[in-house]
Amino acid sequence: MYGSAEVAERLCTRLQTGRLGSLPPYGVRPRIQIPTSALSFSQKIALSYFIGVMQTDGSISLYHNKKPREWDVWRISLVVSRKSLPMLKRTVKIFTDIFHRKVTIFHNSRGYYGFQTSINTLLPFFEQLDVSFRGPPSPPSWIVGGKRLFGAYLAGVIDGDGHIKLKRPEYPQCEISISSEEPQYNLKTAIEGKLKCTVRINRVEKSSRQSGWYLLSFYVSKKNILYIRKYVLPMIEIHSKRERLKSFIIQNQK
Repeated sequence: MYGSAEVAERLCTRLQTGRLGSLPPYGVRPRIQIPTSALSFSQKIALSYFIGVMQTDGSISLYHNKKPREWDVWRISLVVSRKSLPMLKRTVKIFTDIFHRKVTIFHNSRGYYGFQTSINTLLPFFEQLDVSFRGPPSPPSWIVGGKRLFGAYLAGVIDGDGHIKLKRPEYPQCEISISSEEPQYNLKTAIEGKLKCTVRINRVEKSSRQSGWYLLSFYVSKKNILYIRKYVLPMIEIHSKRERLKSFIIQNQK
């Protein structure tokens, strides 16, 4: 991925800051393409969903180019299976609509779909919004502060790396879990504050040859079912997840 050990070291240093990274050292200094003040509320909702998806299922990488000139390229990508294709299409549409950049969805030989694009000129924009695409999902404060914004963000997180499980048919329970390679402490705090419920983070071990992951989980309850129905459910794009959650809400809302 990296052209030299120096670039790899630079990447590690930037990612440790908890943000996308500082401005690339090579090439033209990036410029902000769109001021945050120019975003409409509907665009902020869409962007919140986009951030939720990319923080869970997306990735960010640094590529070092030497031709035609020496410069670093930051790229974000999202690769999914066919069942998550609706989420991918929506994520690409949001990116295109807000940043006015054409992005093409590819279909590789292994049957996966995805997109990849450089974001050098967008780094200051995301940094201004305090958005990180590394580590576990971590909603910025401006998203946590809004009901619809956090609902859209949580829907993106659920679409990206979430699982909705219905338990105990006789006394139904609906558990929402979100997996990550690192513990999701900031997301836990945000969910507890907005949804008024207990949130647990457990370590899941795989085997001696494979590393485990962390599973954040909480239940849909009387305290949060209205919020989830109004702000989260309508924003979930993957059909199977949306319908599973919808069926539980219909059966249990009063």
